[in-house]
Amino acid sequence: MTRKEAEDTCLALVRLGCHAGVYHGGLPRKRREFVRKQWMMGKLSIICATSAFGMGIDRSDVRYIVHHSIPLSLSAYSQQIGRSGRDGKPSVCILLYSASDKNRADALTTERLDFDGTTSSPMSNGSSRGELEEVTAFCEMTTGCRKQLLYSHFGFHFDISQCVRNCNCGVALESTTEPWTDEELDTDTKIKKTNKIEEGGISKGTIEYQYQKVLTQSKKLGLPKREALSRRLIRGILEVEPASEEEMASMRGIGPAKAARYFSLFRFG
Repeated sequence: MTRKEAEDTCLALVRLGCHAGVYHGGLPRKRREFVRKQWMMGKLSIICATSAFGMGIDRSDVRYIVHHSIPLSLSAYSQQIGRSGRDGKPSVCILLYSASDKNRADALTTERLDFDGTTSSPMSNGSSRGELEEVTAFCEMTTGCRKQLLYSHFGFHFDISQCVRNCNCGVALESTTEPWTDEELDTDTKIKKTNKIEEGGISKGTIEYQYQKVLTQSKKLGLPKREALSRRLIRGILEVEPASEEEMASMRGIGPAKAARYFSLFRFG
């Protein structure tokens, strides 16, 4: 998942009423730390993240891990799905894959970057492409057992007769091509527009995400929409990053009442 895809996905989930947060290497350090703390405290149930989240997924009760696009290696994939079900309870890992993913991933490995735009671990281009081909084969296999393939990647033997088919082994791929509906095209266009970078380096997607949180808080308090913070005020708060409720209250257009209602939504550390 790229940074843009992480923001787009998070925005869509927030609009659906989910308690979702976004995490990637392009966010300010304070924002990343805030999201991580919210996740650890259970205030966020979904994290839309690039590979930058890494060790931040340190919770035992992760029930679902969804790969939005192809991982760059089976080693990385194995580490990432290993974050789920550490409490011993059933968990589900879903890998979404399309043929275009491989072309994009191949371009990234050529530049030795990961999906977050940061430098990947040192390796030759041939080695990178070899790992990518292995992942592609894992995604596209129509016979055999995916669990067996993962085991063999790390030099272990797995008896295929012990597979309970949770790895979707034997499930054939179906190739379908369907035109987008007008509604889907309209939604995609809106999301792309909200992701344009505002002056000051804050994306409209980030502002919209905070705005939806403010609206949710207002609804909980039984307040009309006009009493919520505007997108303009939210951008100002994100730029200033007030350290206290009093500092936020002193900002033009906010005041003590709104600061008391919404300050906790904007705490950066």
